[in-house]
Amino acid sequence: MEMERYKYSLEIGQRIKSLRLQNGWSGEVLGKITGISQQQISRFERGINRLDVESLVKFANAFNVSIAVLLSDYDKAIYEKNIFIANSIVI
Repeated sequence: MEMERYKYSLEIGQRIKSLRLQNGWSGEVLGKITGISQQQISRFERGINRLDVESLVKFANAFNVSIAVLLSDYDKAIYEKNIFIANSIVI
């Protein structure tokens, strides 16, 4: 059970890091935007600390995405949707 919690914390943290890098932000910049310390952001991104609801909201607002994007495997869902669309096209 503990491994599952760590797994989800790490997955969410990786999504946060991915969005941060896509925006070209350092941990320091994201910290200024969210009010969360750079050290805490690093710990979230590495899955060391679990995120609370308030932090999830701050990250979602910073990236202008829904909390669902942070909680779900959004990239995989987009990829699978694109594959489905590509396979559905008949020429």
